Amino acid sequence: MSTLLLQFQFMYKIEKNSEELIGQANEAEIKLMLINRFKREHESTDFFDILPDSEIWRLLSWWRDIDSVDLQTIVENAVANKVENVIKLIKVFTPTITSFGGTAPRTFKSGFDAKNYASMTEIIDIGFAYEILKASGYIREKYDLSAIPNRDALTDTQLANIFMQFFEKGISDRDSIPAASVPDIESNS
Repeated sequence: MSTLLLQFQFMYKIEKNSEELIGQANEAEIKLMLINRFKREHESTDFFDILPDSEIWRLLSWWRDIDSVDLQTIVENAVANKVENVIKLIKVFTPTITSFGGTAPRTFKSGFDAKNYASMTEIIDIGFAYEILKASGYIREKYDLSAIPNRDALTDTQLANIFMQFFEKGISDRDSIPAASVPDIESNS
């Protein structure tokens, strides 16, 4: 059972006025309850500030299984055609690393790789996010997608560029578009 489910286990027990532990039969009901609470909280709080990124990722995957159309609408509305919100969305699917070397702990995002990108595409239709970044005129940098660092901090610009490259590669792979018709990243530098 996930951390998020465990955290809300006690709330569920109180709401149902029961001492019974939550079983798998109740998991779907709990997931739906968490999604509804998240949606209510989103009415007064920024979508990306309600829960830590890893818990938002988990919630989005449950939401997709329950109502993918509603999920897509909510995510697109939360992004609101803003580049900074697209970056926040990408960060949801990017591991958070905390380094304890040096004088103080340092937390950063690192390791947005093909696996994380694939998870993102399985949960939401990301075409809208790519279009927002593309229209923004982001300065393009080329990255070796097979060698993305998983212990070094990635900047917002690096995350955006890696995401865009994965998207463009996916279009090229999925639709058999010749590589020449995929935007040339180096010519935009």
